[in-house]
Amino acid sequence: LYIGYVGATPSVYGLIRIENGKCLISGGVIEKMRGVGLGRNIFEYLTKVSLEFNNSVYLEVLRSNHIAHNLYKKIGYQDTSENNGIIKMRLIC
Repeated sequence: LYIGYVGATPSVYGLIRIENGKCLISGGVIEKMRGVGLGRNIFEYLTKVSLEFNNSVYLEVLRSNHIAHNLYKKIGYQDTSENNGIIKMRLIC
């Protein structure tokens, strides 16, 4: 678990889980700190750390979360499937 602070305020978090030989990453940014690059920073960092463990790196995003979905695409993830409004994405190296 990674927690990032802006001043004394925890503002961003990230988590790496290893399941069945794959890294699954997740994270988020508190609402008042969105739009300043913290999301990009944490997901680029989680991706880099995950690649040290395994080349199979995945994440999930709600179909309605267009901002996060576009961010993940910019970092190098591609959609692999969708079920019940959740898009599964895989890092393409």
